[in-house]
Amino acid sequence: MIKTDTTEKIMQEYHIGHSVFKKLAKLNDKKLKEKIISIIGNEIYIKDILGDSCSIIRTIVNEIYSKIEIRFYDTILINSFGIFYDPEYGPFRRIIKFDKYFKL
Repeated sequence: MIKTDTTEKIMQEYHIGHSVFKKLAKLNDKKLKEKIISIIGNEIYIKDILGDSCSIIRTIVNEIYSKIEIRFYDTILINSFGIFYDPEYGPFRRIIKFDKYFKL
């Protein structure tokens, strides 16, 4: 019973966030960077990652976008659950959750 409730909760979170994620995945690199800055703000560490030297990797599995990684030493990971910050040194953490209140 608990496993089913947890699975259902995770699937609900996925479905809510996936529509937001699909919109972000369809943006070109320049517009994606601009949108991420508008969502997260002008944090120095974010601007460093989103500079001209960053790599943007879009992962597609079975013709469905799975994740977007923006890398420059540290990584911003975007998937159906939100936007995550994965520093080269330090803990991985979610900085934005795509929930029913989130608006692009």
